[in-house]
Amino acid sequence: QLLNSYMKFSGRHFSKDIILTTIRWYLRYKLSYRDIEELISERGIDVDHSTVNRWVVKYAPLLAAGASMRPTSKFVVSGNTSIGLWISMVRR
Repeated sequence: QLLNSYMKFSGRHFSKDIILTTIRWYLRYKLSYRDIEELISERGIDVDHSTVNRWVVKYAPLLAAGASMRPTSKFVVSGNTSIGLWISMVRR
């Protein structure tokens, strides 16, 4: 709920889940944008590495800011995906 209130995904060609998954992979694992492009392509989604870069530049700071609005650094985004891992990587 909180994530939707400060992050705008409307007008995007890809769904929020795809965008957040690629950002999570970039922040959590030591992958290049081209590695992520290949991984997401293996799942049948055609995303250019430069698009992934733009998503990370735009949304990673918003994820960090949104997490600081909560009393704890972890909260559930969707399913069992935790933003705590993303925030720990953004702050490094």
